[in-house]
Amino acid sequence: MIGRNTVGDTPHISGSTYVHPTAILQGNVVIEENCFIGPMAIIRADEVDDDGKVQPIIIKSNCNIQDGVIIHSARGKSVHIGPEVSITHGAIVHGPCTIESGCLIGFNSVVYNAFLEKDVVVLHNAVVEMVTIPSRKVVPANSTIIYPEDFSSLQEYTPAIEKFCRKVIDTYQKLTYGYLAEAK
Repeated sequence: MIGRNTVGDTPHISGSTYVHPTAILQGNVVIEENCFIGPMAIIRADEVDDDGKVQPIIIKSNCNIQDGVIIHSARGKSVHIGPEVSITHGAIVHGPCTIESGCLIGFNSVVYNAFLEKDVVVLHNAVVEMVTIPSRKVVPANSTIIYPEDFSSLQEYTPAIEKFCRKVIDTYQKLTYGYLAEAK
C-alpha cells in the first residue's frame, strides 16, 4: 500500500525500485533507484513536528529493506539511509536517524535516534540508541550500545564482514532486477 500522510505527503519511488505488494509506504518517503522493499516492510513518514511538517525518510540507491522491517520517525524528524545499506528481516529503524553508506542492520535489531557512520554493521538482536557509531565498526549480536562507554564491545570491520555485506547487496540487486523484469 502506498498512501498519503495527514498533511498530504505521498511517497516518491524510483521506477527502478521493487516494492513488494504487501509493503506499506506512507507519507513523505523518498526511495531512490535500484532498491528492494520486501514483504511486510513498513516505511512511515507521517508524524508532524511542532510546525505541522513531516521531514522525509530518504532511502538512497541500491538499498534493501527486507521482510518485516519497520522504518518510522517520531515528531516529524528525518531518517536518512545512505546508498548500499542492508536492513535485514525484522529490524526497526526509528528516527531521527542517519545510516551512512555500506551499513548492515541485522535481524531484529533496533537503531533509534542514532548516527551510523560508513560501513557499520549491527549484528542480529542488537540495540543502538542515542550514539554515533564510528565507521567500520561492528556491533556484536545481542548487545546494547547506548553510552560511549559501551564502545569497548565494538568489534573491527574485517574483510570477511565486508565480503558478506557485498554479497547481501548483490543478492538483493539480483532480486530487484528479477522481480521488475517479471512484472513487465
